[in-house]
Amino acid sequence: MNRKAIRDYLDFLIDEFDIEEDEGLFTAENKNTLINISQNRVLLDLGKYAPNKFRKTKLISIAANKREYSIVSDLAITDFLAFNSIVHNVSGKRPTPLIEIDVEDEWLYEDEEELSYWGYEDKDNIFIGPKSSGTTADRLKSFYFPELADMTKDSDEPAMPIICRPLIAIDVLRIYTVTDEGSLSRVEVFYQTELMRTVEGLSMKSNFRATGLKPSIKEVIGSRDA
Repeated sequence: MNRKAIRDYLDFLIDEFDIEEDEGLFTAENKNTLINISQNRVLLDLGKYAPNKFRKTKLISIAANKREYSIVSDLAITDFLAFNSIVHNVSGKRPTPLIEIDVEDEWLYEDEEELSYWGYEDKDNIFIGPKSSGTTADRLKSFYFPELADMTKDSDEPAMPIICRPLIAIDVLRIYTVTDEGSLSRVEVFYQTELMRTVEGLSMKSNFRATGLKPSIKEVIGSRDA
């Protein structure tokens, strides 16, 4: 399902929901812009339920007496959309998560001695605390959702599983109906229903996977040698 197919599905939904389309506002070019915006909104919605399907990892080195870290300069993340979590990365210990807090609440944790919390300083920086007295390479592991690249051609496809892509059109439809309370409520129910169906589909085992008793490794090797 490429950008054109998503736009075609959007046009179909507009007709099905009997939504009056303002041609002066929602041109094909504007629809393409909204599709690029919505693909990242959809990724974050899906990431709440199936984060492992969409997130990436990045190790974080801790510097002595350093509290604030630039997402681009210090963490070297250039496709950042949002963090899923940050966990301890210490050999032999469970990767327990740090607590995400608001910057205004940092004083509540000022007596902590071990790295225990993180938060957004602003859109470009995070803070991690309390400050460490030493420098440790790869001390933490972050899980983050990457921003999807804009689709610039109708043949381009969003970087997500095919089953997820219809949600992009439905999310754009929510933008269409934002000023129409009646239509918006119907579209919102439709979106949430399809979101849950998609999450269920992502979590299902392959329909082609064999069921029942599995052959022993000897049987498998023997069949290969036959």
